Order: sequence, then structure tokens, then C-alpha cells
Amino acid sequence: MSEIRLQAQRADEDGNATAARRPSPPPRSSVFTPALTALAQARSLRDAQRLAARLRETLGDDAAPLEPLIHALLGRVREVEQLRRLAGRDELTGIANRRTFNDALRRELARTRRDGRPLAVLLFDLDGLKAINDGLGHPAGDEALRLVARFGSEALRNGDMLARLGGDEFGVVLPNTDELQARAIGHRIRALLARQRVDGAAIRLSLGVAVTSGEDSSEGALLLAADADLYCDKHARKSLRPTQR
Repeated sequence: MSEIRLQAQRADEDGNATAARRPSPPPRSSVFTPALTALAQARSLRDAQRLAARLRETLGDDAAPLEPLIHALLGRVREVEQLRRLAGRDELTGIANRRTFNDALRRELARTRRDGRPLAVLLFDLDGLKAINDGLGHPAGDEALRLVARFGSEALRNGDMLARLGGDEFGVVLPNTDELQARAIGHRIRALLARQRVDGAAIRLSLGVAVTSGEDSSEGALLLAADADLYCDKHARKSLRPTQR
């Protein structure tokens, strides 16, 4: 064998050995499978959209065949998010329900324990809901509850949270709010609703307020204090003549 042919053969052998040692590119599935899994498990639509954008950027033109799957996964995350939101809402009024209220109160109470800012809870209920239901029918009672939710929401500030706790009971979590401010918000809600009528029936509220700065307080104690204040207000209002309410 000539020297030239021998050198060529050795070069081929060296090239084959180098190619054998060089790691082969990962299969396409190893690139997009983890990303698709993360997309499917995203906790919010915003997170899912961000993951989808990152996947498209990484794969470039190779992302085109995956578009139907990406679209389907985004739709699934959107549906789950909507279901989660609905699970925290009161079906009749559309505002938060008791579970969401309790979560918000627990969260804000932990925060006020850290920073010492006042936290207020406002409870109110619709006086005479049973009379409205009995006299005018349950659709009228439902409308009264929806009006309470609507005008109650309008009276609140950013960061306050109104919830229907059940029946004719409503609660508001008021972060960074002292007693004077909480009562002012309650009276504003009452004033807005005083001008409303359901088939001629007036809408009247009883209000209760409790405030804590986070020291030696609990959710239960705060709610009990607000509830006791509400029943004091209810008793006082019953002792007034109708024209004074």
C-alpha cells in the first residue's frame, strides 16, 4: 500500500473515531417534552403563555407542528383557571364566597402581624330578607342580594375584598384600615343601598366592625368581635322608628 493511501486510510479511521466520540444531538423530543409538560402544569394562563412563547422561540420553525398541541394546552390552562376562579365565587352575586374571604383574611392577618398596620373586618347583613322572600318571592330576594353585592363593591377601595358569606351575610376584608375608616365604608355602603328598592321594598343593612393590629389576634376572634358589633347595631336599629333608620 502506498504511503499516500495509507495516510488517507488513517485519516478516515481517525475521522470515524472522532465522530464516534462526539455526542449525537439530542432527539427533538428531549427539547420540547419538558417544556410541554411545564406548559400543561402551569398554574395560571399568564405563566402558560410565557412558557409557550419561550418554547416557540427555542424551537423556531420546528415549533409549527406543535402549534395545535400548544393551542390545546393553553385552552386547558385557561379552563382550569376559570374553574378555579368560579370555585371562589358566589354563584348568585358573582362576588367572592366564604372560602375566598377566609383565605384573604388569613393572608392579611399574617401581613398585619408582620408590619403592625391595622386590619379591619366589616360584616353586614340584609335586614328583612325573609320578609322580602315571603312577601315578594325569592326572585325579589335574589335581586336584593345582587344589589347589595353591586353597590357594596362600588363603595370599596382597591385592595378591599367583599364576599357573600352565606344567606344574607356579607363580609369585607379591609387591609390597612382603622375603625373610623371601616365604619365610614360601612355607612357609605348603607347610604348607597338606602336609595334602592326591590318591588317597592327598601334595602336596609346592619353593620359590624372589628379591628386588629395583629397582636394576640386570630381570625375567629376578629370575626366574633365584628359579629357582636353587628348584633348591637341590629338591636339598636330595631329600637328606632322606621323614619329614623
